Amino acid sequence: MATKLRLKYACELCRKRFATPQGKFGHYPHCAKRKLSLQQASKAGPEAPPSAVAGHEARRPGPDSQDMKLLLLDVNECAIQLERDAGDHAFWAQWIAHTDPNHAEGHTTPEEWVMIHQDLGDVTRDLDQMVGRLRLDRSLLFNIYHRMLAIQDAWLECQRRDFSRGGELTPVGEDVLREERALFADLLLKIKRLLVAAR
Repeated sequence: MATKLRLKYACELCRKRFATPQGKFGHYPHCAKRKLSLQQASKAGPEAPPSAVAGHEARRPGPDSQDMKLLLLDVNECAIQLERDAGDHAFWAQWIAHTDPNHAEGHTTPEEWVMIHQDLGDVTRDLDQMVGRLRLDRSLLFNIYHRMLAIQDAWLECQRRDFSRGGELTPVGEDVLREERALFADLLLKIKRLLVAAR
């Protein structure tokens, strides 16, 4: 009896598994655990006992620090550049598919790069909301963080296929993947710092 293959791509929240990055992307907006986490993140914390606030006005959250505002701008610039790069990848994948279909076999399709480009567009729109007010938003950052984790997985998998020859990653591909892993690691660390600092 044939053994069932383990699906390669798992949702970071509910651990449901998918055969392709596209399946994982399609599941993400509807993930029940993600929706629950977003609801919990948007709820206010527990109320202070009445004695703690008696005779005092409710305190509004203070302004985000200058360092966090600068970090937000850095993250926004990086996301915009990634969105542009994904658009370039989609263009060249489309061009190769039309001019040399044999060479395009086994490589990332234009549609896959377009999907990543669209997801990055959603991320940059969420970031623009915060940049416009220069104010961190925890629920937006929570969504951005998990979306970027999914984008990272799909991006690196697409690059791995594009830089493989006969199933083996080329030396140039190894260098590209090393640089892009470092780029995503740095970006995700910055988003984590923003998420922790958000009120």
